[in-house]
Amino acid sequence: MSKVIVNYCIGAYERKRKRSVMTKGPVSTQANAQQNGLPKEERSIRQIFSDSINEIGRKESSLFNQAYGHHHLSSNREDRKNKGKSTEQTMGHLSSTLGKVARQLCDIKDIRDELNILKTVATFQRKVQYQMAGPSANGDLETDYILSDIREMDRFAEQTQEAVKTTLTLVESDIANLQGMEAVKQGKIVLIFTLVTVWFLPLSFLTSLFALDVASFLTAPAWSLYVICK
Repeated sequence: MSKVIVNYCIGAYERKRKRSVMTKGPVSTQANAQQNGLPKEERSIRQIFSDSINEIGRKESSLFNQAYGHHHLSSNREDRKNKGKSTEQTMGHLSSTLGKVARQLCDIKDIRDELNILKTVATFQRKVQYQMAGPSANGDLETDYILSDIREMDRFAEQTQEAVKTTLTLVESDIANLQGMEAVKQGKIVLIFTLVTVWFLPLSFLTSLFALDVASFLTAPAWSLYVICK
């Protein structure tokens, strides 16, 4: 009996749980689920983690292509396709992509944390199963396979996490490059404004002299001109 209980607990890793059917009125929930194309059984723990990691990998690939495309367009501003796009639109798209990549990084981190929890549980189950098997255990127990599978998924999740980090770094560098180009553009505008100001300020001073009453200067005493110049 104890072996049956242990094997049942260990088998929960790959066991599919049946959906609970709740009937309300003449139409059952199971019929609605079949009409909507929902599966009759839920996925196992292994399938849930495997599908989640694969989904994050697909999203990361799509986001990487988007980020790389904008990085290429930002480095080639004379491209016709990017000619009519404003800086605000590009920055908004990159900020949206950055938020999506950050969420993917949080999701893959949570998955790795949960895989570590499963690894700890499987390690304890392996000890129990080896104790129950006794000397006849030859390293071919179900828990050995489960631990190996969890480690393999964790390695794949680690690769996905590194890919997400690379995409995150690319998007952040793209935003920094765009902000740098805007800073250079604004610096040029300020420089032009300063040069125009320096050029027209003496001219405005000279034009103001023409509005003065020259006759009053001719009749003024010499010491007054000395005071003004001083």
